[in-house]
Amino acid sequence: MSPELMHRPKEQGGLGLNSMRTLTKTKLVADHMTYINQENTIAGRVTRAAYKRQKPGQTRRSRYNT
Repeated sequence: MSPELMHRPKEQGGLGLNSMRTLTKTKLVADHMTYINQENTIAGRVTRAAYKRQKPGQTRRSRYNT
């Protein structure tokens, strides 16, 4: 079976396989949004502080690889 067919959704006749990289990024973004929207929790405050501290246009990778 070709890789293109294996990664197609089950509804389209594929196996419905997903990339671990894509799944991980999706989970990280979903968690980040959850933490930003939590008002009275430590996790929410820490996430909002980190978001405010980051400079516009700066990525996490560029901050540590100077």
